[in-house]
Amino acid sequence: MLRLCSVFAVALLAALAVAPAAAAGKRKRPSHVPALQVVPERVYAINGKRVALVHREVRFRGVVRQYVPGQVFSVRVRVGKRRHVVVTRTATPRGTRGEFTVELAVRRVGRLRAVATGAGLRARSRSVHVVRASAAPGQEGLHVQFLQRRLRDLRYLVGLSGRLDGSTQRAIMAYRKVSGLPRNFRASRTIFERLADGRGRFRSKFPNHGKHVEADLSRQVLVLHDRKGRVFRILHTASGTSATPTVRGSYRVYSKTWGVNSLGMVHSVYFHRGYAIHGFASVPAGPASHGCLRIPIPNARFVYRWLDFGDRVDVYR
Repeated sequence: MLRLCSVFAVALLAALAVAPAAAAGKRKRPSHVPALQVVPERVYAINGKRVALVHREVRFRGVVRQYVPGQVFSVRVRVGKRRHVVVTRTATPRGTRGEFTVELAVRRVGRLRAVATGAGLRARSRSVHVVRASAAPGQEGLHVQFLQRRLRDLRYLVGLSGRLDGSTQRAIMAYRKVSGLPRNFRASRTIFERLADGRGRFRSKFPNHGKHVEADLSRQVLVLHDRKGRVFRILHTASGTSATPTVRGSYRVYSKTWGVNSLGMVHSVYFHRGYAIHGFASVPAGPASHGCLRIPIPNARFVYRWLDFGDRVDVYR
């Protein structure tokens, strides 16, 4: 009986030792990698979807992991159910893999997809949503989401409602000012294409000032910077006219007044004597104030709460 118990104990210990090893081996099992993949490039990820602008070039890259020199692939690109283009590509070596590319300018709005076949293999790309490159006030859709996401990526103060609302129009105005474009609220093709190229970044003048505000009077924009001196949010402003100019120099926030005063100033943040950053009912494209830095009323609460006593305000032309 004792001998049988000993044998059972040894077997149990052996089983316990093997179980974790087996589990570990199962966790390390490599995932399956397709022998052929077709990946869309020069597109943008918007809420899990791949988006491209109409009349812009899209590229599909084929990756062959079972590569043999001389492999030829037929690539069929479709928009919706209609064939758009069919091309033939020979894979070229890239290390141990083979690659081929297909580039085309898409001339219609719709869903784009590429299917590659050859060498006994077949692969289909993810869908690419080709959207229009302009938007009108009130419109909704992926093209507006693209517009808002790209503006936010460049640090413009904009909401992500998916609708071309007032927040988006104000961000477009600021973007146009920074980019030296005509100052209006239009989401034109020029705006979409510049955003697609990542153009329209604001170049700070005092990145070593830590958390601060830069008021660029020449471009009529107000730019908030985080504690590391990086651009945080950009919004459009209207400074003092030539008769009542805004003071220039480096100042500090010394007073804050919540609410609306008798002059119609909303959520005022004072940085020098009576000069303040504040919301106002009228914020035109150019200088218009008595010396203060006007910002749109919907943005005033955000700026008021973001700024602290002692934060630097740099005003320059």
